[in-house]
Amino acid sequence: MRADAKRILIVTPGSLVKQWQDELYEKFGVEFKIFSQELVQTSHSGNALDFQWIKGLELIDPLQRAKL
Repeated sequence: MRADAKRILIVTPGSLVKQWQDELYEKFGVEFKIFSQELVQTSHSGNALDFQWIKGLELIDPLQRAKL
């Protein structure tokens, strides 16, 4: 991982989200969260469009969700 990266977003087909999460952890030791409605609801604002709450997070977003 680049030390200067503040946020990382990986968009992948929904069927591969868990596989990406597992492989990124196994190969690089980095824990990515899966972007979900539950994650948004636990944010400070509860608004998915308010990207301030994802500072410092590594996220995997299912492609189908990203199209919305």
